[in-house]
Amino acid sequence: MLDPVYSAKALAGLIALARAGEIGTDEVVVFFHTGGTPALFGYAELLNRAFG
Repeated sequence: MLDPVYSAKALAGLIALARAGEIGTDEVVVFFHTGGTPALFGYAELLNRAFG
């Protein structure tokens, strides 16, 4: 689970680069997620509804 503020946007950008062919199928990519968990608390109600 990624926070929607920074980490999810960074991963979305990485996915977009892969889909656009900017990252080759033979290349190795490491997405190193270093934080963002505190931002999830701002979405607690939404997460509770989604995941019960």
